This record gives sequence, structure tokens and C-alpha cells, in this order.
Amino acid sequence: MPLTGKVFGHDGVPVRDAWVVLHSFVSASGAGGSVRANITQTGANGLFQMGFIEEGTTILQVLTPQWGDAIFEVSVQSGSVLELRMPASARLMGQVTRRDGSPVTGVKVAVQPISKIGVSLGHYQSPTDGNGRYEFSSLPPGFEYTAMVQDKSSNPLTSSNSNIVLTAGATQELDFCLQASARVRGTVTGKQTGRPQVGAHIGWIREKEADNRAASTRE
Repeated sequence: MPLTGKVFGHDGVPVRDAWVVLHSFVSASGAGGSVRANITQTGANGLFQMGFIEEGTTILQVLTPQWGDAIFEVSVQSGSVLELRMPASARLMGQVTRRDGSPVTGVKVAVQPISKIGVSLGHYQSPTDGNGRYEFSSLPPGFEYTAMVQDKSSNPLTSSNSNIVLTAGATQELDFCLQASARVRGTVTGKQTGRPQVGAHIGWIREKEADNRAASTRE
């Protein structure tokens, strides 16, 4: 069946040339399923239409030049016409510092909205400036987010913060503190001889993380 709807701005005026992306989770027999995605664009009166197969819950992501990006979790029924009003965007900002309070530059903060039906909604990234500050000026509100600090290669530098809920039109502050790295030195000796052991392998695991590390003894 077709899916029909209209996109309105936060001011109630129809939005033309908005991109509408449909994300639907299709259940399969047994465990698992697949994600189906369609995309279309609104006309002069904000109207859009696209092919849709089944009734039920789905995700619509709307991207507009005037109102930014918004995500709608909607229930679709045969013959219904959806009306999607773009909310005022939410802002998330903060600072990344070291334990001594000095700013961290050259890293990025990555945030991701969480869907209730298990569909990936993409992610957003913001680099830190010379003062270690970052800012997301136009995030879809009303969703729970996760956030973490990453290096330039997208490797995590902090654990993931969750339960971050952004409110339309509001600004939320979220700061990160990077833990300083530590160097561990010691001597491995034989249990019976008490002599230093050359070539022994030493490993450790970070607390609460499955991050295995390894080192070797030397002469």
C-alpha cells in the first residue's frame, strides 16, 4: 500500500523539497529480520508519497534545509495521511578535558539516537576546537542518545554515555574527562629460582572493559 503524508515546519507552514526516508523493520520467521529503506521528496505543498508494504510501526527521517533533521516513529494504517511537524532542534554542547583540566583538541564527540524498534538511525560527529569544546546545533529531539569521545580514527577514548534525552528548543551541556594513561613496570621472577624471567608475556584487562593488552619482558 502507498504511504502518504505532509511535512510542516515548526511554524506550521508546509515544507517543500524535504527529503523523507522511510526505515521499516520487517520481521522474518524465527529470529531476526531485515531493515527496508525508501526515500522520496516533498512537493510544493509539503506532500510526499512512497510505496509501503505492511501496516505497523516504522521510522521516518525527514531532512529539511529550513528546520534541520528530525526523526519520527509512527504507526501506519491503511488509508491514513501522516502529518509530520518539524520540531525545534535540540542543541548538545560541552568540553573534553584531561584530569588536570586542560582541554583536549584533535578528538571528536560522536552521538547516536536510539530507536525503540531496533533500526539504526545513523550518528552525528563534532570535532573539538582549540578549547576542547564541541557543539551539535541541530539534533533531532525526543530520542535517547548515546555519546562518546573518539580519536581521529574513530577509536573510543571514553565509555559510552547513555540515557541522554534531548528536548526540543533546549540546550544541554555534557562534558567529558579523559583519564590519563599509566605506565606499569615490574620484574617477573621464577617461583622457585627467584631469577628474572626473559621473554615472559604479561597481559592485563581494563576494569569493566574487555580490552586486552599484552607486553613482553626483556633482558
